[in-house]
Amino acid sequence: MKTNRQNLRVALYGRFSTSRQNAASSADQLRAGEKYATQHGWTVVARFTDDAISGAYEHGRAGLQELKQQAMLGQFDVVVVESVDRLGRNVSEVTALYRRLKFHGIEVHTYTSGKQTDLVIAIMSSVAEAQLEEIAHKTRRGAKANILKKRSAGGRAYGYVSDPKLTADGKLDKGHQKICPAEAKIVRRIFDEYAFGKSPIEIARKLNLEGVPGPRRPRKKGETQVPGCSQWQVSTILGHASRGTGIIHNELYRGWRVWNQRMYLKNPDTGKRVARQNPEEDIERIEDQDLRIVTEEQWNAVRKREAVIRANMKKRASGQ
Repeated sequence: MKTNRQNLRVALYGRFSTSRQNAASSADQLRAGEKYATQHGWTVVARFTDDAISGAYEHGRAGLQELKQQAMLGQFDVVVVESVDRLGRNVSEVTALYRRLKFHGIEVHTYTSGKQTDLVIAIMSSVAEAQLEEIAHKTRRGAKANILKKRSAGGRAYGYVSDPKLTADGKLDKGHQKICPAEAKIVRRIFDEYAFGKSPIEIARKLNLEGVPGPRRPRKKGETQVPGCSQWQVSTILGHASRGTGIIHNELYRGWRVWNQRMYLKNPDTGKRVARQNPEEDIERIEDQDLRIVTEEQWNAVRKREAVIRANMKKRASGQ
C-alpha cells in the first residue's frame, strides 16, 4: 500500500442481483464510489460491474473475476463498494477475497462506513449470507401462499391465460388464470393422440406442419420482453415424468396444482443451479377443478400407454 494517502489508486465495484432492481443500480453505486474517492483525494483507475447476477457465488461474475486479476497485478490500492454484500453473499468466498486483497496490500472500503476490517468483513458477510437464505425462505413461502389461494406461483402453462381479478377496493389481483379454449383443444388432442399410439415426434411434427403455435419459450437472462411462440418440440410434449414436466405429465390439466416437486441448489464448484427432486411427502397437491382441461379417462389412458412403454423397455433391457 502506498504511504501517500492522498494519492491512492481506486477500483470501484458495483453489482445488482435481479431484474427487479433498477438496471442503473451498478452505475449509481459507481457514482457514489467516485464521490467517496474524490472526498479522500484518491484517483479512480478502474471500474468493474456485474449486472443482474446473484451474489451467492463468484461463478459467472466476470466483473469480479477481472477485479481479482487486476488486483494481483497491483493495478490499484483500494477497492470501494457500496456494502460488503455487493462483493458477495457467501461467507467463505467474501472472506477469502478480502484476505487475497489484503495480501496484495489492497484495502476494502464501503462508501457507507469506510475502511473494512477482518472482523467487520466476517460479520457483514455472515449477515449477507443469512439474508440470502431468508430471501429464499420468503420466496418459497410466497409461492406456497399463491398456490393455496389458487393463484399461479410463477410462469404460464400452455392452455391457460392470465385472468386478473378486481378486488373490493378496486385493485387488480394478479396471478389468476383461466383456460384458453384454443390451446386447451390442442392439449386434449395431444393426450388423445399419445394415448392411441402416436409418438411425441409424430405429434410435434404434425402440429408444426399445421402451423399450430407452440408454447412460449422461457425468458432467457437479459431478455426484457416475453419471447414469442416457438415450434413444438418432443421435450415440450414428453417432458420428464418424475418431475411433472411436459404436456402429458402436467397435473394442472387434470385439475391439480402441484407445488414443491423440486428444490434448486447452486453447485459451489460451478455456480450452476441444480434441480433435486423432493421426497414425495414434501410435494403438495391442491385441487383446482376450474382449470381441468383433460378428463380423468384421458389422463389415465396416457398413464396406461406409459406403463406399456416402460414394460417393453424393461423386457428389451433384460433380453426377453
